[in-house]
Amino acid sequence: MEPTFVLAISRLFKAYRAAVAEPGGGPHPVLRGLSLRVKPGELVTIEGARGTGKTTLLRCAAGLLRPDEGEVRWPALDARGGAPPPAVGMVADRAPTHAFLTVHESLAYAAAVREMHDHAASPALGAVLDLAGLRGVHDVRIGLLTSAERARLVVALILVGAPQLVLIDDLDGGPDAVGRAGFARFLVRVAASGVAVVWTARAVGSVADASAAYRLEAGVLRATRDAIAGAARPRRSLELDVPSAGRAAAMLAPRLPVVECRGPRLRVPLEHTTAEEVLAICRTLAIPVNASRVVREP
Repeated sequence: MEPTFVLAISRLFKAYRAAVAEPGGGPHPVLRGLSLRVKPGELVTIEGARGTGKTTLLRCAAGLLRPDEGEVRWPALDARGGAPPPAVGMVADRAPTHAFLTVHESLAYAAAVREMHDHAASPALGAVLDLAGLRGVHDVRIGLLTSAERARLVVALILVGAPQLVLIDDLDGGPDAVGRAGFARFLVRVAASGVAVVWTARAVGSVADASAAYRLEAGVLRATRDAIAGAARPRRSLELDVPSAGRAAAMLAPRLPVVECRGPRLRVPLEHTTAEEVLAICRTLAIPVNASRVVREP
């Protein structure tokens, strides 16, 4: 069963020494016996405050940082001699981009760096554009993108290389709820394509399609309540009273996975989003909502 895992972390310990030595002070432990297993097509979310070790964990998972104790392996990937395999990609919020390039030019440059030939690069770039929802801004310069679009682009640049494991460090799709919800749905689509995704952020929220959800605290991973109870969570929808249901449904359709028009009301399933995010999208699109309520589906 071991080769089915693209990432296998066992009892990982990592500590750092302070930049200025303190009397009686030793190394500061960041990760304390942490273990994690990830299979192809899984989306694993990890929440944690700044300084809790999220970046350290992902750098160890990518093979960029050697742990003090424990081991990191990639059983299902081509990891020769224990070295990190090329099928692992890591991206962070601080990833550099060239603001003067368009989205398509940036992706084409990433393909050129990987020495992809034109006949192979062209369909691959088109697939990545569609997966990231960037087809409509393919000719827009990166410097003019919204924070949500740039977050998806940063991950898309890694996807050009067809990785089997993507590690995403502290990206969340921007400061607004709409951008964060769109980024989460994008990562769900990436995992559905067969790529394993490990996503860390200060606030991930509830992602219904996540394979596992954790919080990093005191150097260990703790399963969140949503992850434990996710399988038994009842189906719910947000019901909206709006002046013109048909017109509102047409406006919301490009932003939400499913919008149902039921007479004078709309229903939005909350499997891939939250009620707050739906209402935020309505405000962004200037759709007046007279009343809203969460209902359980039969």
